[in-house]
Amino acid sequence: MKNQLEQKVPSMLSFKPKERFSNRVDAYAKYRPTYPQALVDSIVRKLPSSSSLLFSIADVGSGTGIFSRLLLKNGFTVYAVEPNAPMRERAEEMLASLPGFHSVDGDATHTTLPNASIDAVVAAQAFHWFAMPETVAEFTRILKKPGLVVLVWNDRRTDCDDFHAGYESLLVRYCLNYLDVNHRNITASKLEALFPEWTLTIEHFDNDQPLDMPGLKGRLESSSYCPPKDHPHYIPLMNGVEELFSRYAVEGEIRLRQDCVAYLLLR
Repeated sequence: MKNQLEQKVPSMLSFKPKERFSNRVDAYAKYRPTYPQALVDSIVRKLPSSSSLLFSIADVGSGTGIFSRLLLKNGFTVYAVEPNAPMRERAEEMLASLPGFHSVDGDATHTTLPNASIDAVVAAQAFHWFAMPETVAEFTRILKKPGLVVLVWNDRRTDCDDFHAGYESLLVRYCLNYLDVNHRNITASKLEALFPEWTLTIEHFDNDQPLDMPGLKGRLESSSYCPPKDHPHYIPLMNGVEELFSRYAVEGEIRLRQDCVAYLLLR
């Protein structure tokens, strides 16, 4: 049986995917984790040249540019494709001075990039929002041959200890559409069906994120499923987070355990 709050409060699924992060830009830019350098090294090994200076990458659903920044620092030319104006503008503020950065007002099904112009397409923490068959067609259109698609998620561990199990329980209880938008709904078998005749490899990287109390709350508030501050679930959710932090923090810090999972598809 649903609890009383769930009966009274409608789901937030009516929010359009391209608009879901408009009011979360500050928290997203400040508290979302970056990605491991080892992931970039793996991308380089998959591409046909030994020099990343020759590579052009489309970072689709680039948000505030977290993954774009890492790619730029490694010498890639990056086309950061983002349909959400507040997110895209924040990336421009932060990355415009870096060589190789190009901001693109586009989306996964219409990137606006030319045919066969890109060495690799990456989507970090984003592919589960896309219209998938149309997105695969668009990725195929803009990629050179051979071409690489890299789909990446920072997968928070949910049961490795009491803190993580308790945190997951809070999300299931108070974030009404958490299970619906969960990126774990994307599986290798689904990707193999979407990308027939592509070669799929899966790689894992440790990517833990140390957080103090404001950081833990900010990390949660950056998530699309976190209820806004005027929602009846917000206060009990944050009270639960505070209680977990006070119980399990060590020297004022929680280490959010994350497995960075990369699905690399090569054609």
